[in-house]
Amino acid sequence: MLKKYTNEQISEYIRNTKPIKVIVGKYGKIYILPPIEPPTEETYRNYYNALAPLLTKTKLPKLKKLNSPDLLKVHIDPEIDYCIISHFADGKITRFNMKCYIDNTVNTVFNPLKDKEVFKNTLTILNNNVVWDLSGEGIETDCKIDSWTLYVAKDVTELY
Repeated sequence: MLKKYTNEQISEYIRNTKPIKVIVGKYGKIYILPPIEPPTEETYRNYYNALAPLLTKTKLPKLKKLNSPDLLKVHIDPEIDYCIISHFADGKITRFNMKCYIDNTVNTVFNPLKDKEVFKNTLTILNNNVVWDLSGEGIETDCKIDSWTLYVAKDVTELY
């Protein structure tokens, strides 16, 4: 069962411990993050002594490096505004809708793409990313979408 504290007890605790952060959550719950002390050499030794037997008996599998999927070509979807059709080397074709990025009212790197002609004419592939080359110099800008993001988008292979 949780113990309830008075406001005075909470205030005294905050004054004495000087926490990193005090958060008042939903329904007035108070969360206090105490200061974190760096671990001592003894703490590291204890961790090592506890983990060493496990590490010597357990053989960890080797992790495979995941390469990003190879983009072959990208083009604008003629049916839906601000959609990109991406063709990948393994034959997969995906549709990625950029509307939520472009219609955002906050200033973002994608604001220049609100102009449909700019969106359409500056689309290219650079370093296996979809990039809008706004300068026309073939330099990768912040207006880009990673190939993994496009690869996991809606699969439309059967439509093409």
